[in-house]
Amino acid sequence: MKYEVKKDAVNAKELFYEGTLEQMIETEVNLPEYYCDVVKVLKCTVCPVVASTQISGNRVVIEGNAKFSFMFLGEDNQVYSYESSYPFSKSTEIKDLDEQDSVIAEARTDYVSCRASGKRQIAANATVSISIKVYRVKTLEIVTDCSIKGIQMKKKEISPYSFIKVEQKGFTVSDTCEIQNFSGTVKRIVKSDATAYLTDVKTINGKMMISGEMQVKSLAVTGGDEPDIIAVTSIIPFSQIFEISGVDENSICDVSVKVDHVDAQLQGSETSAAIVYNIKATALICIGEVKNIQAVSDAYSTAKATETKKLQGNLKVIKARTTEPYMFNSQVDVADLEIGKIIDISVVGLKKNLRTDGSKVYVYGSVEIGMLYAYNDGRISYAEKSVSFEYEKDTTLKAGAFECEANCECGGLSYSHASTDRLDIKAELKISLTVFEIESVDVLTDIEEKGDSEFKAKPASLVIYFSDPGETVWDIARKYNTTVEKIAVENNLTDDVIRERRMLLIPCV
Repeated sequence: MKYEVKKDAVNAKELFYEGTLEQMIETEVNLPEYYCDVVKVLKCTVCPVVASTQISGNRVVIEGNAKFSFMFLGEDNQVYSYESSYPFSKSTEIKDLDEQDSVIAEARTDYVSCRASGKRQIAANATVSISIKVYRVKTLEIVTDCSIKGIQMKKKEISPYSFIKVEQKGFTVSDTCEIQNFSGTVKRIVKSDATAYLTDVKTINGKMMISGEMQVKSLAVTGGDEPDIIAVTSIIPFSQIFEISGVDENSICDVSVKVDHVDAQLQGSETSAAIVYNIKATALICIGEVKNIQAVSDAYSTAKATETKKLQGNLKVIKARTTEPYMFNSQVDVADLEIGKIIDISVVGLKKNLRTDGSKVYVYGSVEIGMLYAYNDGRISYAEKSVSFEYEKDTTLKAGAFECEANCECGGLSYSHASTDRLDIKAELKISLTVFEIESVDVLTDIEEKGDSEFKAKPASLVIYFSDPGETVWDIARKYNTTVEKIAVENNLTDDVIRERRMLLIPCV
């Protein structure tokens, strides 16, 4: 007779491939005639953005765009800026690639150099690295029920984390922001940055909505006889809806948003008191769920010979998901810069690493700081420094029995020019941490009949058995090929564990 074995699937995220592609970009920019001559290039920023990722057979094709932003000093000792874009395309072949795989491609700038090559010319070259990670779903099937004749099953409830997918979604945030607390005129914008902060993530069937705010800062050159550089800050709320198959209201989503580029334009004329922002960003979304499974941990049949297969591997269980601020102070040596006046300090990069030691997890790295400043004689220059940080969290779990995923954002930066050779920096980070406990779970992945014949019927009888303390009724029933229920009824037992040595009557089936 045919039988059915019911199973529930638990998915694990498997890193199938990891690699890096390099793209060299060389360019020479010719500035329009209405620009003044270039005296010195203060800063060249290259923002590479992956626009699309496609799987074609065993090949991954990546299309993107690199935006060069030049901030330079003119012959009038004023700061100017200019931007230009360059498309790029890279591909790589990956053996046994599947169209169902999740491909995550992220671009970063490894190296950039630039110089004034003429009165209105800037030469630049950059190396862009494109990291590629291919994730694949590894499915573990866990037995939940079986219809083999005479089957006896021992069950336990487990709540493992099951991976669904990881995706990247690009989006744009646009808004017009008035320049507050300034009554003069603004001639131009020379630099703009933004940081995204998520405040809410919601999911329904096939859709995800993220909400948050963009904290934007622009450096603007004022008009008048004595131009100055002012910092203009704005907060732009945003919400975005993504179409994502496989999500529902019970999905667990870890989302991080990276700002790729900020385009800022003065609205109308030079005397306008508003800035039009178009902010391009990418959301990295990891989706999973917690499954509640009545899993079969052991089984046998009183009527037929069976064979069981046990889970080979571990399951992950979410133990904690936290997001909390982390403040730290640091000192920066600036004796080599001869700073007379600081015009602006901003965060230009954040590097993050993760390690564990015993029961503790450490998120550590550095915050890269960009400084626009003037010498005592009024000449303007630019420099970058970095400050290190280390965040510590005790998981209370055993060493080697957990894994962590972390996201880190810089929420604020303040400074004090304490002396001519030192800056005191105070930074606020927002650190999100997900802790997975790795559990070795004793459950079955399959039950099979061995042969078609049934056990021969036994004459009704009782076996006298002397149990030891700590034995379980299940183990005794399995040994004598009977049922837990029959032993419990015959001996008035209410607990599966035998607490003391005693005589039991074992009914044969």
